[in-house]
Amino acid sequence: ESTIIDCQSNGRGFYFHSGETSESVVSGFTITNGSVSGDELSDSCGGGIYCGNSSPAITSNIITNNFADNSGGGIFCIASTATIINNTITNNRAGGNGGGGICCWQAAPMIDQNTIINNWADANGGGILCYDNSSPTITNNTISDNSADWGGGIRCYWNGPSPIITNNTISGNSAIGSGGIGCGWWNDNVPIGPSLIIANNIIHGNLADSDGGIRCEKS
Repeated sequence: ESTIIDCQSNGRGFYFHSGETSESVVSGFTITNGSVSGDELSDSCGGGIYCGNSSPAITSNIITNNFADNSGGGIFCIASTATIINNTITNNRAGGNGGGGICCWQAAPMIDQNTIINNWADANGGGILCYDNSSPTITNNTISDNSADWGGGIRCYWNGPSPIITNNTISGNSAIGSGGIGCGWWNDNVPIGPSLIIANNIIHGNLADSDGGIRCEKS
């Protein structure tokens, strides 16, 4: 809490893109006021932290008030198996594709024991977005009071993702469709992956114009 990385709305806090492993550890920081935009994913994703072709350990941080023009307001993972544990991820925003708190894009991070609250995505996944063949393990998190057009808490779609979503509390999230969890793609023929697991979660008090709790389509 006392070691603050204030990006002053000019770039992000951390940029992993050179094959970093779990020996690269980000722990004990407040990362705030990150802002990224541009034409490439590396320019427009990951307002707080960007993990591309790398798998750092991100533990026990406060990641707050960051913005990404495309995806991953707080954290963006592409081709990554990052470990994201025991962080508070709050008040982040993503435009474009989405993932207000965390976006997984062709990625399989471990997302465990985090508090993911009050994040916002213009399109998909207010709390977490799993996109384009992503298979994260999402366990033991509090995912609350996030909002998006689709999948207020968690949104999983496109090209067969197979996330594991277990032992989370998913509450108070809001969306046009799927307030809590939305899996699959509306009006498309791209199925969710065969190994999708949603088990032992507490899902309550979510709000949507349709499907307040869970919607799984073409799964």
